[in-house]
Amino acid sequence: MTPNSPLLTTKEAAEFLRVSEASIRRWADAGTLRSYSVGDRGERRFVRDDLLAYLKRNRPKTKARRSARRRA
Repeated sequence: MTPNSPLLTTKEAAEFLRVSEASIRRWADAGTLRSYSVGDRGERRFVRDDLLAYLKRNRPKTKARRSARRRA
């Protein structure tokens, strides 16, 4: 995490990845998505670069990608 990286809330991270907040929490709990605890309540925060890295590692296979492989 760079010193000037803005931290995103669970809601903001979910909107960024276009998934539910429950998915974000589940992935953070499982350790597949890095999160940081902040404040006295230990609220989760996420760094945009970590979200992009998660997308890169876990890119869903779309129909277009699958059909292209079948033709090859």
